[in-house]
Amino acid sequence: MDLSARKCVRIGLFLIFFLLFAALAVPSIASPVSFSVPIINKAVTVSSTLIWVVIAIILLAPVAMAALITLLTPKPVFRVDLRDVRVELWVKERSFPSRAQAIIAPVSPDLKMVFGISKVIRDYTADAVQREAEQAAPLEPGDAFVGTGGKYRFRWTALAVIFDSYKRTTPALITSAYVRAIQLVRSRGATTCIIPDITENLLRQPRDISSEKRRQTAMIAARAIFEAIMATRGSMRIVKVWVWDQRNAELFLETMKLLEGGEWSKREQSATIRNATVTALKTDVTQIAADAILFATDVNLNLIESPAPLFKPYGGAASSPLTSSPPPSLPLSSHLVEAGGPEFESAVKATDPIGLGEACITAAGKMKAKKVIHIAVRSEQFPTRADTFWKAIQNGLKLADKESIQTLAIPHLGTGESNYPIDSLAPLTVGAVTEYLKNGSSGLRKIWLVASNDQEEAEFEKALGDYLEHNSVSRERVA
Repeated sequence: MDLSARKCVRIGLFLIFFLLFAALAVPSIASPVSFSVPIINKAVTVSSTLIWVVIAIILLAPVAMAALITLLTPKPVFRVDLRDVRVELWVKERSFPSRAQAIIAPVSPDLKMVFGISKVIRDYTADAVQREAEQAAPLEPGDAFVGTGGKYRFRWTALAVIFDSYKRTTPALITSAYVRAIQLVRSRGATTCIIPDITENLLRQPRDISSEKRRQTAMIAARAIFEAIMATRGSMRIVKVWVWDQRNAELFLETMKLLEGGEWSKREQSATIRNATVTALKTDVTQIAADAILFATDVNLNLIESPAPLFKPYGGAASSPLTSSPPPSLPLSSHLVEAGGPEFESAVKATDPIGLGEACITAAGKMKAKKVIHIAVRSEQFPTRADTFWKAIQNGLKLADKESIQTLAIPHLGTGESNYPIDSLAPLTVGAVTEYLKNGSSGLRKIWLVASNDQEEAEFEKALGDYLEHNSVSRERVA
């Protein structure tokens, strides 16, 4: 029995004792003068008692109803109340959690809801969302689609494209797709959503899989889902994580308890500076649905092309398409060219050169971000220097404000020809960003410091923590 139920019971018991006391005292209260005819005295007593019974029913009925509803309402098995989102864990086999405004299903680029939890959701929506999705397919990996909630109790159903066309995926891609889906349903007005366990969708042969392989896959799925929830904190008021297979419940519970205990800080660190949140996060920067990406280049905006694929061929057992490694490591410029496609490349080539330390903005092409802010940190005469990076980053942030950018992704800016080590550039980047946010009335609301590998993630987190601690800025861990 939770606190609200106990409160209702206490109020009810108080009213019962009060009414019993009043009922016993009512004859003397209602009849201070005794009538000579006994039948009149009896009638007065009976009528007074009936009046108190009616009053009791009127007073106790709402309390009893509220207590009954509270006791019978389904409840999550675990709940974590963070500063800007409530995360609930629901374990219900083949039965949806309590009502929410949206639900998110995992799919491939063709948006077909044909197996696992996706098929369950499709069946409950009477194929309504599937028919709508067919008109939008195909979508790029990491993107998402929002359609009707169908005949069930959701207003919207979001389809997160967590696979490529060969049914391959990575944890970073899963997180990016769910971040995109959450952002899309929020743009429709949703403040509560359900995210089901996707373990069955990640296992190609779920009935023949070993228990250890299932556990490993469920662990990756849980981590990726909670990473997406943490990356979109403030978007949803309530997120209900639904584990519909009892075999995965314990692992999801263990993972979720990291949120309550503050251990998630090992994966992500955030700080609030004025009206903006700065977050260190390991993922693919081209898959973040930000307003813009900050990119370091030379004064001529030269791009390096590369035919290397975005996805590694899967090399594990045939029973699972999931890899624990991120997409292949490429120079950032090459990666942006490949992800942005010809539209991005053409937009850059059509832009005039800029001065050293200055910034300009172009379209992002097929990337999830809308724009790319280019900052010039080098030229043929002047190699990369710390003061140039600082000036360029600050000018990039100023341009972001000028263009009404609210969400910005900043990757490691020293890759490729910039050739600036992350252990030196991470504190410089953090310093330039936090200094700008502290000293101005910026319109930026969310800044991601995006790491492509564990080393970059560790350096960004260390730099963010050290800088904030030494400069007395509000520091917070995901907890």
